[in-house]
Amino acid sequence: MTLIALGVISIIIGFVMATQPVVSVAFPLGGVLTFIVASIRYWQFASEYLQVGILGLALAVLVYLGIRKFK
Repeated sequence: MTLIALGVISIIIGFVMATQPVVSVAFPLGGVLTFIVASIRYWQFASEYLQVGILGLALAVLVYLGIRKFK
């Protein structure tokens, strides 16, 4: 769960610091990569409901931040 939290923090920092072009691209990409790594590492230990919850939360955060970024 730590990797997921770090991924969320990384994505949020990237969108908040949008004035810096390098940071606004690198942090969200790093956050997405962290989501992928976390999902691969913990997927086999999670119950089906937790898997759905993790995917739903990640999707909701990414959709919200994507809408906010391109609005």
